[in-house]
Amino acid sequence: MKLSKKFICVGVILIISIGVLCACANNKTKFNAEIYDRALNYMKTDYIFDSLIYDTFYYDGGEIRYTDDKSLPLSYSLIIDNEIDFELAFKEFPQNINFEEKILCLYIFRCTVNGRNYIIDNISTNPTLKIEISSVGEKAEQVDDTSMPMMRCIAIVMDRIEMTEVVFVEQ
Repeated sequence: MKLSKKFICVGVILIISIGVLCACANNKTKFNAEIYDRALNYMKTDYIFDSLIYDTFYYDGGEIRYTDDKSLPLSYSLIIDNEIDFELAFKEFPQNINFEEKILCLYIFRCTVNGRNYIIDNISTNPTLKIEISSVGEKAEQVDDTSMPMMRCIAIVMDRIEMTEVVFVEQ
């Protein structure tokens, strides 16, 4: 009898723990979101040049160039939801995307922590698609890990939702 009460208590605690973990789970799992950091590596050169942003350095062949055109945006984001737009932007991609089931969200921005990777913190859809991201990586003691401002692109493949705009928020 004592043994069965212990099993019941352990079972109840296990069920409560699973419920708490699921309730606290990040919405990125809800949308099956996968992040592809440094996505400029997969993009076509013409598309990159058409997507330049203000006050950043970028690679032009073997040379590093600077954008000082104040008419350029500081960043921009968009949703690619079809194969035609995808093929305009990408020469290759590490995943085959079925656009009937998935969308690709792009965020092109000025980055000064190029040694760090980015992760998805949260995704919400009320009232617009909002993706919260942050850079991760340990900063070495007494070493500043900032870099010159480089153009960077994050691509997020996620379940298809009917949204026309995406907003990225850096944490």
